Amino acid sequence: MKKANLVLMGAMAGALGLASTAHAALREGAFVLSPFANYTWYASKRHLKNQGGVGASVGYAVSNHLLVNASVAGNRTKQRISPFDDVSVMQYAIDGNYYFGPYAAALQPYVGGGVGVQHFNQVLGSEVKTQTNLHANAGLAYFFTQNIGLQGGAQYLYTVTGSGRADFGANLGVVFMFGGGSAAGKNTLS
Repeated sequence: MKKANLVLMGAMAGALGLASTAHAALREGAFVLSPFANYTWYASKRHLKNQGGVGASVGYAVSNHLLVNASVAGNRTKQRISPFDDVSVMQYAIDGNYYFGPYAAALQPYVGGGVGVQHFNQVLGSEVKTQTNLHANAGLAYFFTQNIGLQGGAQYLYTVTGSGRADFGANLGVVFMFGGGSAAGKNTLS
């Protein structure tokens, strides 16, 4: 997974190096695709090592400020106690994120939340393998062109299945926007 994260980060840096700064922002009617690298800090009760992974999201901009998206992410980690087995974790989520601004031409902070499912290929004791969670998101997007940006954020996941556990995550990804109306001049602050 570390090699996959390095390759993804390198691709993001390359895309950003080729892009020019523009007045851009989330725009109504656009489809958004975002591959990302992530890192998860698991609740201590899970007895899992914190680990990075990769994922992707696809979304639709309902307005110039509201993005509804679905995402999938995965990683491989290890148990911190015996039998120290490898554990594959998949996370599926549906989110709604509200984007503020943009500020300074193309900077957009966002907040949001959603519902998701985490699936662990194996668990300790009587723990459930598939767990439902509610989560809150916050982050920052910066658009380098009308269609390409970089987005980073943090996520709090509260598991409602079982005894309730709180995991934390961070992610960084490239944003590719397709279609929609023109963002120029729609959301700018003068």
